[in-house]
Amino acid sequence: AMQEGHLKFPNNTLTFSNMGCTEHRRDTLRFYNVWDTAMTFRTDKMPASIQVDYLTPIVEPEEEGMVVFTFHAQAMKDWGSVMERFTLITNDPIPSGRRGRKNFYVIADIYDDFASWTPEQRKNAPHLLAKEETYHFGECQSGDEIRHDFLVTNIGKSNLVIHKVRSEEHT
Repeated sequence: AMQEGHLKFPNNTLTFSNMGCTEHRRDTLRFYNVWDTAMTFRTDKMPASIQVDYLTPIVEPEEEGMVVFTFHAQAMKDWGSVMERFTLITNDPIPSGRRGRKNFYVIADIYDDFASWTPEQRKNAPHLLAKEETYHFGECQSGDEIRHDFLVTNIGKSNLVIHKVRSEEHT
């Protein structure tokens, strides 16, 4: 369990793996008031991808509350591994300087939802062919500009949309 100020919770991060880009998922985050005073809760400005369905407004000492929310992958307008933060505002004075703010995180792996495609869509799908999938740049110094072009071809029957490209750094 984790604790921030007088609020105890199992984890401040919720993970959704293998999430379709048009999918939405609902989850519940439970928390416990270890303070000797009732703790109040309200939402801060929420990101477009997170909809709060229910938030316990007041949690008495040594009682449990919850936030029930729905995460909308489509609102992220991104693919792959993404992270979103949302904040609950409380009357808890600890830690000082945070004005009662408690941060929570949603991590999701968002992908195109090919499982929902019809057999006709699959037959006519794009198909990426790469001449090489990796390239080793060798030794280089910090600040060196290095470049390599990867040749990719769409050998499928419809337009290929590349949503995101990233490089991986290996040491």
